[in-house]
This record gives sequence, C-alpha cells and structure tokens, in this order.
Amino acid sequence: SMNDDTSRIQKQRYSDTARYVQIFFTDAPENDSAGVREFRVFGNLCPSAPVWNSVDYSSDNQLTLSLKESAGAKYYTVKRAVSINGPYIPIGEKITALKYTTLNLLADSESYFVITASNDYGESVHSIERREIPEYTVPYAPTNLTISSDENNSLSWNDNSRTESGYEIQRALYGQDNWITMNYTGGNCSFTDTERLPYKAYKYRINAYGVGGFSAYSNTVVSPLNSPKNATAEYLKTSNEIFINWTMVGKNHEKFILERSVGNQNNFQQIAEVVPENTYSQDVDIMANTTYYYRVCALNATGKSQYSPVATATTSR
Repeated sequence: SMNDDTSRIQKQRYSDTARYVQIFFTDAPENDSAGVREFRVFGNLCPSAPVWNSVDYSSDNQLTLSLKESAGAKYYTVKRAVSINGPYIPIGEKITALKYTTLNLLADSESYFVITASNDYGESVHSIERREIPEYTVPYAPTNLTISSDENNSLSWNDNSRTESGYEIQRALYGQDNWITMNYTGGNCSFTDTERLPYKAYKYRINAYGVGGFSAYSNTVVSPLNSPKNATAEYLKTSNEIFINWTMVGKNHEKFILERSVGNQNNFQQIAEVVPENTYSQDVDIMANTTYYYRVCALNATGKSQYSPVATATTSR
C-alpha cells in the first residue's frame, strides 16, 4: 500500500488474467521515467465460466437453459453449434437473466450449447459444452420396412430417430384398410407376427412414437407368397391314377392351383384347386401310354406365385 501523498495511480491496463497498475511517484521528476513503476496485480477480473443449472423442454420445441450466477458477470452470451466442439454461433447476447429460452429447434436435431459470462474487463472462457436433443419433438418415421420370406412374417426396419420411445406395429388383411394395432414395441427394430391366421395375406406398416407424438408411417409390406417346391408325379397302376405331391414354405397362401399338359409342356390347363392345408392331389382322368406334365402355383389375394418345377409321369398300356 502507498500513501496518496507520495504516489498516485496514473494508468491501469487489463488482461484476461491480471491487472497491471502504473504508479507515478510524486517525489520523482515529472518526466523521469524512473519514477514510474508498473505492478502486476494478480487475479482474474473477467468472470469465471458459467456453470449449468438445468435444461427444461416444453411441448412446442422450446428449450430453456438455466445457469448459476458467475461472480462479477454483467451479462451472458448463449452460443450454439450443430456439431461437437463447435464452431459456435451466438444465439442470445447480453442476457442479464439466468435463464434463456431457445426457439424453433429442429425436430430430432442435435444441438451443442455453451455459455460465456462478460463484464467490463472481457469475456470468460466457454462453459462446459452441453449436448441436447429436444425430447418433445415428433420422431422421424422408420424406413425400409421388410418382411421375411419364411413362414414367420418377421419384420425389420431402419430406425431414423433418437427421440422415439418405441414403435407401433399395424396389420390389415391384404386388399382391406381395416388396420389394427398389433403391438407397441420398445427400441428393437424387429417384430414377428405370432398372432396371424394361417392361409391369409396380410400387409404391415409401422410408425415411431415418443413424448412428442406419432411419426408418419413407414412403407407398407405384404406377407410374401412363396412358390411350391419339389413337385413330383407318380403313376399308380393299381388304382390307375397319377399322384402329384409338392412342398410349401409359409402359410400365406389361400389355395393351390394344379395344372396339367398332355404329351408336351406347351398346353398347361388347370385341372384342380387344392385347399391350402394339402400339398398333394390325384389325377384320375388319364389315358394309357401317355406322358403327363404337372405344375403347381399358390394363390392368395395378392395374386399367383411362381410355378413349381414341372413334374412328369407316364402311364402304361
């Protein structure tokens, strides 16, 4: 300390970390530079970096940022970035309150916030970065919904959102619009329909749901109609009939269509409709010493499947 009778503060200058004071000693000649001394006074005169208090969301995509008061601060600046570690753009400046509400946040978008405190001496360093995703925004719709080709009708899809609580699975009979909700799943991007009726064609769609509501629907998929496989034909001489047999994967068909061509493979004609539970049929309308060709397809509301491989049988004399 110095007595004002012997010295006076002539000039002060500041930095972010310390104050410098020049003191002119009155007992030195007026123009004597030796009479001027500069002292470094330690201590940060800029405010300390703000500390987060809380973050609150509202249902209209607003985000209220709250912070604790920084000693020596006159006002605060809120900055936002769309990627980690910036670059940051000021979105609120010279804020004197300890709360700031952002507007028009994009649905399901990431934001990275920092806050600085300022006074007449300068601006503090950034606060700790805070990553936020508005939780009240409506989730984005799932995409690329697919269904397995086996008998399980297993669904899978792509998750495009980060705010969903789960997914709503809907199903309807093909050709109808009486959609019913099958299930509400959690975060898994797959579902198997274990409650469907056999030998029916169904269609499926899904959406995502969260605190902000339901997303748009995904694309629609239809339970696959597989084609019959491994067709065989055998002439049974004792009963004078040809027994036709095949295999089928899945239960999405409503019936089978059996077709026959006589003597060659150029003139197939339908000869029978077979109930969906059966994978066989008999042909009793045959002639001696003749070669018969058979093929089978499955049918449901979506149309016809591909044909099975052709099976052949020849009758005897």
